[in-house]
Parts: sequence; C-alpha cells; structure tokens
Amino acid sequence: MRTSCALLAVISLGFVFASCTPEDVIEQRASQSGHDSTYLSEIYEIDSVPGGIPYLGAVHLYGYDNLKRVTTLIDSAQSQTGWRIREERHFFYQGTDTLPYRSSEIFHSIDVSSYDAYYFYNAGGRRIRDSILIYDESGVSSTKLRRVSYSYSPGKMIDSSFDIAILNPQYVSLSNVHDSAVLDNNGNVVYNFRSVYYGVINTLNYQQESILNYDNHPNPFAHLSNYQCQDLIPADYFHFHQENNLLHIHNIAYRPGFPPTVYDLDYTGHYSYNTMNYPSQISPTFLPNSNSLFHKIIFVYRSP
Repeated sequence: MRTSCALLAVISLGFVFASCTPEDVIEQRASQSGHDSTYLSEIYEIDSVPGGIPYLGAVHLYGYDNLKRVTTLIDSAQSQTGWRIREERHFFYQGTDTLPYRSSEIFHSIDVSSYDAYYFYNAGGRRIRDSILIYDESGVSSTKLRRVSYSYSPGKMIDSSFDIAILNPQYVSLSNVHDSAVLDNNGNVVYNFRSVYYGVINTLNYQQESILNYDNHPNPFAHLSNYQCQDLIPADYFHFHQENNLLHIHNIAYRPGFPPTVYDLDYTGHYSYNTMNYPSQISPTFLPNSNSLFHKIIFVYRSP
C-alpha cells in the first residue's frame, strides 16, 4: 500500500514540474523525509539532453513489511506516453527470517518477461548459490535456467553462473560467466576479472577487467534486508550493492578480434551526505556512452 501511494505521488510530480525544475521538487521532498532513518524510500534519477532542460528519467520505490524487510522494489520510467512501471520486484521470507529465500521480478516492456530466483546461504548469511528460472516473451519466446555458485576465501570471492536458454525444442543456447573478485577489508569488490563464454565448447565471447574505489560512508543498499540477494559483483553504473559507495570504476573489455573498450566513471567529489552519513545525492555527472548531458541521483529515506 505504501508503495502504491508513493507511486501515485511520483506521477503527480510531473504536474508540478511544469513550474519547477525536478531538482527543486524532489529536493524539497527529500528535505521533508526522515533524516534519522537509514531505510531507502525513493531514488530519483534526473537527466538532461544537450539543449534540453532537466527531466525526471526514472524512479525507484521501496516497500517494507512490519519487520522492516524490503518486500517490493518498483522501477518506473518516463516514456513517450507518460509514466510507466518498468520493473516490479517482490521479495519473500520464511517466518521472521531477515534474508529473502526467493524473489520474483516482472519486466514491463512491449512483451513481458519475468523470473523467479531462489537463494541459498551459508551459516554466516553469505550467499552460496542461486537457482533462477527466466521467462522471456520479448521477440522469440524462451525459457532460461540459470545456476550461480559463490565461493569465498580471505579477501577474495569467485562466482560462476551457467545458463541454459531453451528457445524451442530444437534450439538450446549455453553460456557461462566466471567472476574472480578481490575484496577490501570492508568487503567491497575493488578488482574483478570477468570471462564470458558461449556454446557447448565454451567459446570465449569477451573478458572484462574492473578496478573500483569507494568512499568511507555506509552504502544505503547494504543496510536493507534484500542486500544479500542483489548483484554481488557490480553490474552497471548504478547498481553497486557494496558496503561503501562507489567513487570510481575503470573497466577494460577485451573481445577477440577487436581492440579493448574502455569505460570510466568517476563519482569523486559528487556525493552529498545526510546527518546519518548516508548519501543524499550524487550531483550531476556524465555517463559514458550516453546521450544525457548530465545524470543526477537523489536518495530519499524514511522510517518503514
């Protein structure tokens, strides 16, 4: 119910933007939220294209149960026809457990795709295995089975995923992803080497080397109950579910037969923090390989 109300509030912001900038409206909303809370309520992404004014590009809304566990995560985006839900994710718990045993997600696009994931943990609460079933109705319908395993040693983490995609009874696609990560004393991934293979004989598709740096402030994602079932290896510029906040990432991708591709993103000096030392916003930055003139992220907190 709280998530639905929040979504209505976000949609209503579009009418206010006619007379104010997105930053004005959202920063006022953030200033009225709970400064003594470390639970995420909303995350706003503001973009601007060359020659254009800032606009609200995406909103991420968090819903909780009475045990302060994340139960829903809804991502909405602005399209040519107005606001629409882009992704809807639900988290499930057994009894009063604080770690989800399952999550389900629906991707709303021209065709709907969805997945169900089951998570397995060791005695210390670290994830050791995922079993995921993915249904893809975009283009050619397919069912994908994914199994991910994680292993740990002091200062290191390795994960390996194996996918079987069944496009039809006559065609099956295989892929394998292997990550080898180095962790700092806080548990952040500071280096990762990824290899991606396809086919029965594991033909190398590409490899990627990543070097990451962080601040010394708590990451808001790490405080939430669904933290352990997010991407343990940073997946993209926004979803860095680590113990601290990303300052800089440098990626080099190697594809057989092609020159290396470099991706570099620097958030250094762009963070503002609230009184709880959690990030309140990331000021305008320039995303590599993007049409946006700048990208800004605003975090809003609340007491669940």
